[in-house]
Amino acid sequence: MQTLNMKKNLFLFLLASTLSSLSFHAAAQLKPTTKQECNRRCNSSDSKVDFPANPVTIKHKERLLRIHEARKNETDPEKLKALDKAEEEEMDIRKDDREQMCRSMCRHNPEE
Repeated sequence: MQTLNMKKNLFLFLLASTLSSLSFHAAAQLKPTTKQECNRRCNSSDSKVDFPANPVTIKHKERLLRIHEARKNETDPEKLKALDKAEEEEMDIRKDDREQMCRSMCRHNPEE
């Protein structure tokens, strides 16, 4: 019975030590970057950040989906050109909104 308690205590000690070590390493990785670096990462084309829960992002995706659906059924070259222009404008708006969101997220990071 006593060895069972000792094993249990040893296990809990090791678990606590491991978790505290992991949290220390995680905290060390959360060191803020500069505003410039934060914005660069957020706005980079290979960024995984897409702000999926943001209502603005959802609206952009819906508008792009409508443009793509309209393009599938269209054969008139003038209308296709107009759809291409609409898609390009929507992508520019999306890029501007993304830059604004990134600036907002990075605003509290240090300058240097």
